[in-house]
Amino acid sequence: MGYYYSNVRKMYIIGFLHTLMFFGGVSVPFFLDWGRMSYAQFFVLEAWFQFWCVALEVPTGVVADKVSRKLSIALSGFCIAIGALLYSLVPDFFVFMLAEFAWAAGTAFLSGADDSMIYDTLKEARKSALSKKVLSNYYAVSSLGMIVALPLGGVFVKLSMWPYPKILLMPMLATGMAVGIAGFVALTLREPRIGRTREMDHLKHTKDSIGFLMRHKRLWALSVNWGVIASLCFFNFWFYQPLLKQSGVGVEYYGMVGAAFNAVAFVLLSRLENIEGFIGKRNFLFATALLPGIAYLALGASSALPLVLLGITIISTCWILREPAIRSEMHGYIQSRRRATVMSAASMAQKLVMVVLYPVVGALADWSLEGTLIILGIATTGSALALHASGSDLIAESKKRKMAGR
Repeated sequence: MGYYYSNVRKMYIIGFLHTLMFFGGVSVPFFLDWGRMSYAQFFVLEAWFQFWCVALEVPTGVVADKVSRKLSIALSGFCIAIGALLYSLVPDFFVFMLAEFAWAAGTAFLSGADDSMIYDTLKEARKSALSKKVLSNYYAVSSLGMIVALPLGGVFVKLSMWPYPKILLMPMLATGMAVGIAGFVALTLREPRIGRTREMDHLKHTKDSIGFLMRHKRLWALSVNWGVIASLCFFNFWFYQPLLKQSGVGVEYYGMVGAAFNAVAFVLLSRLENIEGFIGKRNFLFATALLPGIAYLALGASSALPLVLLGITIISTCWILREPAIRSEMHGYIQSRRRATVMSAASMAQKLVMVVLYPVVGALADWSLEGTLIILGIATTGSALALHASGSDLIAESKKRKMAGR
């Protein structure tokens, strides 16, 4: 049982290191100034990234289920480190495509494997009841990594050792180093015995896991709810920096603003169960889907700095809070032997939506940033209302569930 504490602590460290995205605070200048791209070009690049995330999602989930979850998590760190290094070589679109492929592989190796490692560690220690709390803490620590890293990205840019925009490489290289270290930490994890599968055909395992997801009505509804709203909210990450620029904020402060809204999410994540208990699970999912839509509409209507700060904070906070709430609920319906593969398949919903949306939103942003925000607001608000009306955000109480994985 003692390894339970060690695994959880190490996963917190890994989550923290994986989110030390120093380049995040200067990501848009990195693409526009260092990469010399338009919105349409780098959003096509991001669509390429999401495509490979989808293509690699289930195969890497099988690696986690069939071979080793700690190996999958370690490979994630190493692949992302390689991607960061490639990004720092030369501002060339095709080199960037290779970097995005490596980064996508790293993202796919982590997707489903990290919370499966946590959930099965808890399950083996007979502490499954703590899953929502531990997963919330894991995402809170991950938010803390962003809080630490984002302001430092702006500090790197202010250093005078390299001219602008070459100095934008420093946050990228620092990111690669941090995530690479996370890969080595992952190698010291202990694999939960309860999560190991019997030897079986990989293709059959994948097919059965996807079929399980699609046949399970509540799992499928939760994955759609998660994927649609998360996809629409994610564009806030790309647009908050141009919005700050329009409001007269200097590039060195972008990371500080990003850290601030992640700090808000960090505090609220530690109170996630209390918030859900106060307003109810269904109302929680509806509110965290509807509020980002309203915020997008407000951002499209005004560039006043107080409104910009409030709007981007609402969108990012709701996006971050939804993930552990939905993923924890989903885990209760999944068998341990297929947990990582099913969760990987579920996350493909979001990535498939992103593959379609990225080129469209990129072209719209080159046309009008304000118009794009209003369109995103209408889409997010409409999706929230449709999901709520269809009942796809209705979550059964834990005491009434028949836990497939137990």
